[in-house]
Amino acid sequence: MSVDAIEQAARFTRPMHTISRNWASSTVIPAAATLFVVIADGWAVTCAHVAKLLMAGDELPKKDAAFTSARPILPATVGNRAVIQELERAAGYVALLKFTGHSRLLCDAFPVCARDDSGLKQGKFLCRLGFLFPEFMNFSFDSATDEIQWTTTGREHSPRVLMDGMVTRHPLGQDGKTIAGLEMSTPELEGQSGGPAFDFGGRIWGMQSATKHLDLGVEDAKRHVSHCVHVSQLKEFMRSQGVAFSEG
Repeated sequence: MSVDAIEQAARFTRPMHTISRNWASSTVIPAAATLFVVIADGWAVTCAHVAKLLMAGDELPKKDAAFTSARPILPATVGNRAVIQELERAAGYVALLKFTGHSRLLCDAFPVCARDDSGLKQGKFLCRLGFLFPEFMNFSFDSATDEIQWTTTGREHSPRVLMDGMVTRHPLGQDGKTIAGLEMSTPELEGQSGGPAFDFGGRIWGMQSATKHLDLGVEDAKRHVSHCVHVSQLKEFMRSQGVAFSEG
C-alpha cells in the first residue's frame, strides 16, 4: 500500500474515544471506534452502531440522574434490595458513556470518493485505517461524586492500525441487484468500524463495518472476512442528506 495514501487518509480519519463503567464498579473501561470527516463544515461518516453510542451518550445521563434521585430514598437493607434492583432494571443500565466535545475542526484534508465504482472488482487490494487497542489514559473515577471523568493528564492517543486485504466478492442487496457492500479477505479488528477503505491513490471505495465468520463446512472451521459499506451507498446516503463530498 502507498505510504502517501496512508498519510493522506490519516489526515481526515479520527478515533472516537469512549469511557464507561459497569454499575456499582469503579473500574473505568476505555474503548475506541473510528470515523472520518468528509467536509470542512464538520460532517463525518461512521457506522450506525458507532453512531448509536453517541446517541446513547445523550440519554444515559438522564437515566442516571433519575436513578440517582430515587436511589438515596431507599436504605440499602436486605428488604429493599429487590426494590433497588427493580430501579436498576427500569433504568436500562448497560454502561455510562461520556464523550468529549470540540471547539474547532482538527483536520486539514478530506477524502475523495471514487467517482466510477466499476473498478471495484474481485482481486482489487484496499487498505483500511482505524483505531483500536485503546491506549489512552486521560480518564479517572471520582469516588467523591461516583462518576467517571476525562482528565487533562495522561496519554490522550491510541495508535492507528492498518489492515490491507483483497476484495473477494460483492454482497448483493435485498433486491438481488443493488450492490450494498463489499467483502474483503482479512477481518476487521475491534475499533476499526467506521474507518475508510482506500486504494493506492488514496481514493475511498468503502467504509469498514463488520467482521463475518464464514462456515467452511468442516467442524469448527470458519473463515474470517470483513464487510465494508460500498462507496456507491456512502455517496447515495450523503447526497440524500444534503452533505457535500469530493469525487475523483
